[in-house]
Amino acid sequence: MSRHFMCNTRLAGIEQMLLLPPNFSPRSSGFQIGNSRYSADDVDCRYCTDYKKKKCKSKHCSWLKERIEAGAVTYYDLVIECFAHLKNPRAKTRIHLAAADFHGQLYQAGIWNDLLGYGGSSCRM
Repeated sequence: MSRHFMCNTRLAGIEQMLLLPPNFSPRSSGFQIGNSRYSADDVDCRYCTDYKKKKCKSKHCSWLKERIEAGAVTYYDLVIECFAHLKNPRAKTRIHLAAADFHGQLYQAGIWNDLLGYGGSSCRM
């Protein structure tokens, strides 16, 4: 905490306060966890840096995890994003048809958090 005189004493807090410039808060150990949640309006494609001239210019969505968390991604968009790297045209056609025919529920019991993980922005498998 203090690098000058008092460490682990009851006056260490006062010394820390005296060493601070006016109108600054004291530094503390640890970190803060943000508990804010994204809404669908927050992650709209219009606010993306790759969105130009009413179209997204990026090949892969950089904010897919945040859009999934906000519920702004449809199942079709998620499947197409995950399997966009496939080269086989027959496989692509089958995936497009399967994604278009899905009418179930996308988010069940955190399965997508486990599947996609928190590590990357793209969900290549």
